[in-house]
Amino acid sequence: MKINNTSKKSTKIIKILNSIFYFFLIITFSINFVIYFRPFYYLQIKSLNIQQTSGYDYQTIKTAYDSIMNYLTLFADYSVGSLKSSAEGQAHFNDVKILFIICLTVFLISLIAVISISFYKLKHKAEFQNTKFTQSFYASISIIIFFAVITILSAIDFNKAFVIFHKIFFIGKDNWLFDPNQDEIIKILPGEFFRNCAIFIFVIMFSISFSTIIYNIIRFIKLKAKAKKTAIV
Repeated sequence: MKINNTSKKSTKIIKILNSIFYFFLIITFSINFVIYFRPFYYLQIKSLNIQQTSGYDYQTIKTAYDSIMNYLTLFADYSVGSLKSSAEGQAHFNDVKILFIICLTVFLISLIAVISISFYKLKHKAEFQNTKFTQSFYASISIIIFFAVITILSAIDFNKAFVIFHKIFFIGKDNWLFDPNQDEIIKILPGEFFRNCAIFIFVIMFSISFSTIIYNIIRFIKLKAKAKKTAIV
């Protein structure tokens, strides 16, 4: 079955789009997983000695964290539990909420796009059957290379990377520099926690990307063996 030039062009565009959407799907899934997986924070209350460093008991810390996360991820009103908060602090968390919404939106769009493209590929197998590696392979390679560089730079100086991150995503603002006396929530959100979040996100991304690459390599070997067997017959 011959494929005309128009069909080839469409196939190429779909492959590129699939790579892009898969790239963002892995990244946003990893970020959202860490955002919504609250036990990750609960486990660190003890390991990071947050009770001792903040001066608050476990329940006060947990309630404050749950309250701010309800605001950031759900439709709850702004609250940090019984902790003191300033207008500047609330403004910063409102900016964070917007970023969270964008991240979730990109994830959902990417998920729908990848699923839709997968169904399209199933309906048009002939146009994609000669693909050595799926588009997820190239997206995964890109993620590993890109975030390997970020991981290395962050490992060298996480505090500097943390500051750069805020300057990029909160351009022209400095309300993310909390005064512990005005915004007590910062006492229960130490830098080590954000570092561990970054590590967890990278681990998830690398795990998915690496698994995808291995799958594609195995698939390629099987296709090659099948082609060789067919040629012999």
